Amino acid sequence: MWRRGNTSIAGVWARWVCLVFSIVLAWSCTEGTDAPRSQPNIVLITIDTLRADHLGSYGYPRPSSPSIDQLAESGLLFERALSAAPWTLPSMASLHTSLYPAEHGAIGARTPLPDDLTTLAESLQDVGYDTTGFVTHVFVGRRYGLAQGFHAFDESLVRGHEAVTSEELTANVLQYLRRLGREPFFLWVHYFDPHFSYMRHPEFDFVEANTSPVRLTYEELLAAEPALRDDGVPDPFSVETVESIYDEEIAFTDAAIGRLLEGIERLDLDRPIVTALTADHGEYFMERGRFGHGRDVYDELIHVPLIISGDIDETLKGHRFSEAVEVASLAHTLAELGQVEDNPFQGEDLLAVNDRERRTVFSYGCYAWGTDERKIMVESEGWKLIQHLDDNRFELYDVGRDPQELENHWSRETGTAAAAKKALHAALDEFAQSQGGQTPSIDLAPEEIERLEALGYVQ
Repeated sequence: MWRRGNTSIAGVWARWVCLVFSIVLAWSCTEGTDAPRSQPNIVLITIDTLRADHLGSYGYPRPSSPSIDQLAESGLLFERALSAAPWTLPSMASLHTSLYPAEHGAIGARTPLPDDLTTLAESLQDVGYDTTGFVTHVFVGRRYGLAQGFHAFDESLVRGHEAVTSEELTANVLQYLRRLGREPFFLWVHYFDPHFSYMRHPEFDFVEANTSPVRLTYEELLAAEPALRDDGVPDPFSVETVESIYDEEIAFTDAAIGRLLEGIERLDLDRPIVTALTADHGEYFMERGRFGHGRDVYDELIHVPLIISGDIDETLKGHRFSEAVEVASLAHTLAELGQVEDNPFQGEDLLAVNDRERRTVFSYGCYAWGTDERKIMVESEGWKLIQHLDDNRFELYDVGRDPQELENHWSRETGTAAAAKKALHAALDEFAQSQGGQTPSIDLAPEEIERLEALGYVQ
């Protein structure tokens, strides 16, 4: 038999036959189905007290957010993302569980997230994810139940409202990531600096008056409210100055986020990555006669940024979605990406917006102390209905034409407003009947209450 080297003609033919057979078999097994997709690394970035309308990608003229804007250019941006509540604890508890505040019950300074609820981190941990959280606010910490499901949870930078933490937070996260193994990871990073007190970052030079304060505390903002509300006297500072310092806080945080994203990219990870960025709530700058946040469900407090970028469908990159969505749907969306079987989270897959059916969006207005002044809100097709739970008053706004929510259409009995009122009122009734649940409470020591009050959560 003729040979070339040590290989016979028969051996060569046998190997070719085996190769062809393997290719055909592989093709026949995948024909008509999508090839299995590896679990991506997932990064969730949340930013405290960040209004959507103060970002360049949402139309803001000041260059406050170049890193976030770049993330938006390569990803899917939701133009009208609404948080579940106007302050941190209930909003973030909803994001991590997909439940509305009245369902998960974490609606006050003494009501943590119950241990028996399923969180996004727990679900991803169950399917093999290394889960890590880095937080900078007491209300998203272990004390309030937000550490559930995380292998590692770092609260070392929970330092209060006067601390500046964004740069150190980014450094800590990147140092940790360099030590991770080959398992897919879920990383949650919560930045705090845009929350008051507002600190100057002169390198961004957004404040025109050279005599502006280096720091504006919440106590100073409260003290200035009456003069600003009654006659607009800018004493000791103007609203424009406050917003400009706030914008410097955003720019400072944005720069740290840019370094985080660049650092993750340099890690040369062996699997794709998806990054979701959002905020817990917004902030008032005297639009309703006050500074701060909590209680209300107007856009200044619940309209937040929402961007998903990275390893997503190419048709979604650079796309802007204009209809209202709930930030709380992120749990469902990220669980889908992580291949969590029997996805336990309500809401919608935000990456399936092209197949989206008409949906209603809800939010719940509450604050850290007490049970008064609570509200519920429903929005659909550009109309927004607010119910005041104390006295059963209603407000109806055409937010598409009236984004500042100045003209209340509730008394209208004809036309589009009347039709919207009827539909939204029915949706609100159904929503209210579905809510409920009891949660345990925690005892707060006097010094803990004092720290919360210093953060603006006043009894």
